[in-house]
Parts: sequence; structure tokens; C-alpha cells
Amino acid sequence: MRRIWLPALVSVLLVATMAVPSLADSDREFKVPFKAKTVVVNEEMSNGCIEYDHVGTGTHLGRFDLYETLCPTATGFTVDGTLLAANGDELYFDVVGTFTATGFSSTGWVFVGGTGRFENATGQADETLFRDPVTDDIVAITVKGSITY
Repeated sequence: MRRIWLPALVSVLLVATMAVPSLADSDREFKVPFKAKTVVVNEEMSNGCIEYDHVGTGTHLGRFDLYETLCPTATGFTVDGTLLAANGDELYFDVVGTFTATGFSSTGWVFVGGTGRFENATGQADETLFRDPVTDDIVAITVKGSITY
């Protein structure tokens, strides 16, 4: 009797493993919360734009470097940014801002792909700017939103 059950069990397990797709074969896509905090470490003017360098930590990135370029437009500004994770993966984002009577409004961060695990990333995150009370320079940023990758 035992000899019949063993081949039958092996056959069932073999069929079951072939029917379940492996994680490597499936498209990996997660929509997950995204949070980051940064501190500005450098700010300089270049071709009429402001280039910022930050260091920070964030979900899905760990410690990262952030490079962004803010350029004025006729009605506001644009920002192109790159978050560089410690393993070399990059996450790209854009911001489009419009000046208003009370300051500005913006799209927040709109994730537009990257490299490595962020190659097809999409999502959006709102930012909060922290300014130096004396110089009004941006000194830190927090970001909260979601990302799909």
C-alpha cells in the first residue's frame, strides 16, 4: 500500500508546483506608502536654475542622496529630481509649481520611473518644506505619498 501513495503524492506535488507561477516569472508591482526626510547640504545657481543636493532616508530607498534642479517658468517653476539609493538604484520625480497670491501650489512629487527596481515606478507624494527663519532658504523637506513599482 505504501508504494502506491508515494508515487501519487510525488505526482500531485509536481503538478501543483507547475501550476503555481514563480515569483521570478510574475510582474512585481507594489503600491506602497512612501516617506522621506531630507536635509539640504548644498545649494547653488546654475544657468538660471537652483541646484540642490540633499541627504536623507526614505522607505524603499534607505539612506539616499537627492539631486534636484529647480528652474523658474513664466508662471511658476519646474523641478527635476533624482533619488539615488545606496545600492545605485535611481528614482526619478518631477514637480510643476504655479505661483499664487499667497505663495505657490504644486503637483507635489510625481514619480516618473528610474533604474533598477524603480525602472517603471509611478506615484505621487506631497512635500512639506522647512525654511531657515532668517534667510528663508529651504533647509529640509519631508515627503509623504505612495509609489508603485
